[in-house]
Amino acid sequence: MFEWIIRQFLERDKFSHTIVIFIVVFGISAYLSLPREKFPTAELDRAVISGSYAKTSNEILDRMVVRDIEDEVRSIEGIAETRTTISNGVFSIIVEINENYDRGIISDKLRDAVSKASNNLPSDMNLPTVQILEHNPKVIQVALNLKTKKFNYEYIELIRSIEEELHEINGISNISIHGDNELELRIEVDPKLLNLYGIDNRQFSLAIREISNIFPLGEIGNSQFSMFLSTEGGKKDISEIENTILKFNNFEIKLKDIAKINLIEEESSKISSVNGERAVIFDISKTEKSNAIEIAKNVRQFVENYNNKIGENKLTAILDESYSIRDRLNNVVSNIIFSIILVFLSMWLLINFKIAFIVAVGVPTSFFIAFIYFQMFGYSLNLISLLSLLIALGILVDDAIIVSENIQRHADEGATPEISAYFGSIEVIRPVTLASLTNILAFLPLLYLSGTMGMMMSMIPIGVTVLVVASYLESFLFLPLHARSLLRRGDRTTNWDFAKNIYKNILAKLIKYKLLFLIVFLLAVPYATYLSFSAVKFQLFPRTDNPIIYISGKLDPDVKLENSDQIANLISNEILKNKNELSIKNIVLTVGSSQSAVGERETGENLFNFQIELYEEKPSNFIDKYITPNLSFEYDETDKIRSIQTREIIETLNKKLAHFKHNKNIQAVRELSIYQKRMGSKVDVEIAVISTGGDILKAIDYLNNELSQIKGISSISHNGRIGTDLMTLKINRYGESLGLNESILNDVLSNLYLSSRKGSFSYQDKLFDIKIESLDREDIQNLKNSNILINGKNVILSDVVDFSLQRKLQTIDKYNFREMKSIFVNVDTKIITADEVLEIAQPHLEKLKKDGFKFEFKGEREKREDMNKDLSKATILALSLIFLVLLFAFKNFTATFLIMSVIPFSIVGAIVGHLVLDLNLTLPGLIGIFGLSGVVINDSIVMISFINEAKNHDEMLERASQRLRPIILTSLTTILGLASLMFWVSGDGKILQPIAVSLGFGLAWGTVINLFYIPAIYSFKIQK
Repeated sequence: MFEWIIRQFLERDKFSHTIVIFIVVFGISAYLSLPREKFPTAELDRAVISGSYAKTSNEILDRMVVRDIEDEVRSIEGIAETRTTISNGVFSIIVEINENYDRGIISDKLRDAVSKASNNLPSDMNLPTVQILEHNPKVIQVALNLKTKKFNYEYIELIRSIEEELHEINGISNISIHGDNELELRIEVDPKLLNLYGIDNRQFSLAIREISNIFPLGEIGNSQFSMFLSTEGGKKDISEIENTILKFNNFEIKLKDIAKINLIEEESSKISSVNGERAVIFDISKTEKSNAIEIAKNVRQFVENYNNKIGENKLTAILDESYSIRDRLNNVVSNIIFSIILVFLSMWLLINFKIAFIVAVGVPTSFFIAFIYFQMFGYSLNLISLLSLLIALGILVDDAIIVSENIQRHADEGATPEISAYFGSIEVIRPVTLASLTNILAFLPLLYLSGTMGMMMSMIPIGVTVLVVASYLESFLFLPLHARSLLRRGDRTTNWDFAKNIYKNILAKLIKYKLLFLIVFLLAVPYATYLSFSAVKFQLFPRTDNPIIYISGKLDPDVKLENSDQIANLISNEILKNKNELSIKNIVLTVGSSQSAVGERETGENLFNFQIELYEEKPSNFIDKYITPNLSFEYDETDKIRSIQTREIIETLNKKLAHFKHNKNIQAVRELSIYQKRMGSKVDVEIAVISTGGDILKAIDYLNNELSQIKGISSISHNGRIGTDLMTLKINRYGESLGLNESILNDVLSNLYLSSRKGSFSYQDKLFDIKIESLDREDIQNLKNSNILINGKNVILSDVVDFSLQRKLQTIDKYNFREMKSIFVNVDTKIITADEVLEIAQPHLEKLKKDGFKFEFKGEREKREDMNKDLSKATILALSLIFLVLLFAFKNFTATFLIMSVIPFSIVGAIVGHLVLDLNLTLPGLIGIFGLSGVVINDSIVMISFINEAKNHDEMLERASQRLRPIILTSLTTILGLASLMFWVSGDGKILQPIAVSLGFGLAWGTVINLFYIPAIYSFKIQK
């Protein structure tokens, strides 16, 4: 059937050429329209259940709300894991949804769970929310500078108008705004004045509720007219509220005489700044199908147009991911073009110009087919998809080389162009089909990998498969057409006779002493493999140079937002002093929240978080300096001024900011963690500590101190911190005798200290919450000495209740509903690996186990264990499929087992490649070894397909020597196609460098095995 198709394409050349033109046109169109992004979406679906209840300790919030929700969530099927964080006043439960379950169904079940668990919530607490976290990549941020330190009403309308205009830009999915704080009408009442006038604060609270609100009154009308009725919405101005007359116990008083009234930022506010100046930040994300580079370009144009208008508030585009995306994609595209040039030159040198040209012409055709496929099935152009094409580049020309080389052989034997093209093609259908199929089967089971890493790496087998299939079709449908027109008898080709003679002489010696050769080979290669594995270190993912640095800070839990802002700005000023030295482009500060290296988000007045944007690196290698500028489509060197690595900048910042941790004048700084995000596990080592009776804080401090002494630790932090004190009030016997109970106590004190909403205030068409607070809220002694009214009798609070102070943790952290505390460690992999850290920590862990502690290892250890299970299953599946295909093709176990034996023997080449280039073995490196199993046996298939017909050793030597040129060529072109990724990679491309190293070095050694080991062993089957 396929032979008939090849004949039809040869006979209908106009039809065939038209299809090629269509492929080129549609391929270029697909390439231009494909969405651009740095990485494909690689996260499991997650939902977050969050809620808040101001002025509530984390322990009470846990007992009152969280535990009930967790009990309901626990029974939902389809949840992979949960992480709960409870801080004072707020909580969040992050639910990771199993990839085999529908996120819509799970989210509905989560909402039902929250609804069931919320029956006992306080009446003034809002129902916790359930939100599915969307996979919308962030593209760029826009900062609106504020001319005043205080956020005011005028900014609200300005922010809203900017947000609306930004949403008009096509492709934007979401805009998160930071620093656009809510305003509230704060009524600060003096309890002493309430006591002086004999006003019960419960009466005062009720009076405040009645000042301003919006009530629907109904509808009035008949058949002729209809209208709705409503109250006016209360007072419209702060001065009106201040002069509101309140009536208590037959006397009247103005509100301003007993309280201060201000429209100010709410207490849960966050303060954002850029380069030391307060700002509101618009964090812009894109839709899944949109182009990040185009969106960022349109946003920058919007910023420029806005700033050209007259106004004191200006916009600044910051943290623009599109520069990095464009730079990384340009780098990969130039690598691909450079690799094509290398492959073309090598074939020109080793065969001739015509074959090199025919093969090279087919490469872009295959790429265009791949781009059309990407567009049809909704994939994007990103670092992983393009690198997968680069990995496949060397593989895809193998088919074209074998076909064109065989067509040339027929032409040299005197066949006409038509016969050469036809028979030269159909003769190699079997080995080429087998080779292509084994390549696909080697990579395809990688789709079996689960979790975020599986999702990230899924683009590799997809890209390789698409390109191999495209190359296969091009080699048999279009290449014979080109070969018929170009290849002729007598075309000058590189003479391989000398190389063939040397090869035959060496192979003849090996066959003569084949038993000795076999013994030496079977002893030496496994031993070399063992030694190389022993010498190489393992880490989950390679480190890349990320141009964003994060600094997460925690202060004493009782530090207020304004003081946190002051301290954070001292740190910001210190960083700004070194801005030029460290190649810093922008410094973005948010006070009121933080994000740890492991990705945990917290909110609190004592927290702050920096995002430090660096300039791009200067070109540092051959490809970056000479190839990318000339072979990429949109090269821009404007921001390429950084000469030091991100890792070195982090080390410098750690030294320059160290004094903030030990400064007597700034004792509030408890933690300052400097890190960069990376692919895979967010933290190298996470040791979760579970107490069965011991003091967990002492255990955490002990481990933290011991681990921090290890050389190579780049950052260490933990979540076992003492938080805000909890003062419990217990009614004593005297209080009980007066009729005081906890319900009355709640009514009396919560009105002054809980800051709960008492009503709404309408101001210039916007509604603001009205809240009451005590002017004495900062003094515990004033609380104890305050008067309260119990059944008509005024008493001092300390006379009727006993006060008890308790030290509490800053947060309650749970993993899969179990309470635990964790230590987070990141390492410099050039010095030490996560496994080595855990090995050093083992004696300390054993010591703590005796004191009643248990440990669980997350981070890289947990991810790697999951990966090992998935990769083992995928390996078994791939090898089984390859074995069955080979057995079907060769019809005997001898040839099948001989070809399969090449796979384990070639692994030593991949490991040696890592040692030569000073790389740790990583997941991508293992994936490269995995893919090597399909690539390395291609030459074995070609070799055995030819020597299988030999009747004696001399004939086998001759037939083996005929395969020398195609085997050398296919291996060399594959290696050259991977060369730029192996030796001249930079930036995020280092993520996939180990794949290229495993394939390139493994194939180089595999070529030696295929040329000598296969014929020598196969000679046992052939008579002399």
